[in-house]
Amino acid sequence: MPSNEIAIVDELFDPILDEKNPQSVFSLSPFWFREVLLNLPEDLFELNEHELVTKIWKNGQPDPTSQLLKLNFWNEYEIAAQSQTVINFQKVIHQVCPLNFFRRKFIPNKDKLSWMLRVPCSYEAEVHDLHKLGIRTMRLVLSMSPLDAKGNVNNRLVDCQRKIFEHIDQRSQGGIIQRIQQNVNQRTTTVHEDSSATSQPVSMDEIEHRLAQLEHKSKMLQTPGKLEVQILPKTKEPDTLGSNDFSTESPAADAVDEEERKT
Repeated sequence: MPSNEIAIVDELFDPILDEKNPQSVFSLSPFWFREVLLNLPEDLFELNEHELVTKIWKNGQPDPTSQLLKLNFWNEYEIAAQSQTVINFQKVIHQVCPLNFFRRKFIPNKDKLSWMLRVPCSYEAEVHDLHKLGIRTMRLVLSMSPLDAKGNVNNRLVDCQRKIFEHIDQRSQGGIIQRIQQNVNQRTTTVHEDSSATSQPVSMDEIEHRLAQLEHKSKMLQTPGKLEVQILPKTKEPDTLGSNDFSTESPAADAVDEEERKT
């Protein structure tokens, strides 16, 4: 082994079997489990979790009981590390499996036990990894040609590519509702800033001046105002029909009256 590689190993510690580290699994385990750890083959610790899963389970998926045991084990490890006590295996198997199953079938299975001792990945790291995988998959789908070998359009692929593009466009540009909400927030912030600017402290003279103005306006509103009516001068309309058009007297009427007097 190269010298630089030895230096790196010396700086790191084994979180599982390091007897000198008080935070290791070995140091926080009861004595009976320490014996189990010392009997595990070293080559199992050279495999990563994916290699162990592929070796143990043919379908590449751990069974539910093993998953719950691993989850409870590392939860109890965190509790023991914080309180500086030993790992409570009674709580590890609680409501997961019977004691005999854990003691006679799980513990003797060195592969499963070695897999349980792998530190689980954090939730944030797994989500980040899935996010990267989703981006790579979407890139692969978008790079596929919607035309087959005969030049026909694959409508299902086009629809899938369109949906991916719409999601990416909304992520980059923002949806309609999101943009409206952003504009409303910006306006609200502007109004708040304006109101804050107008609420600056003023002097007593200015306050008294404003009060006097308000009292004056109040008195003006309480006093009934006078209604001013402007009487316009009477104007003579132009006589377009003639002065005699509306007269009650006419030459014919005078002749009739003269005849009546003679008789």
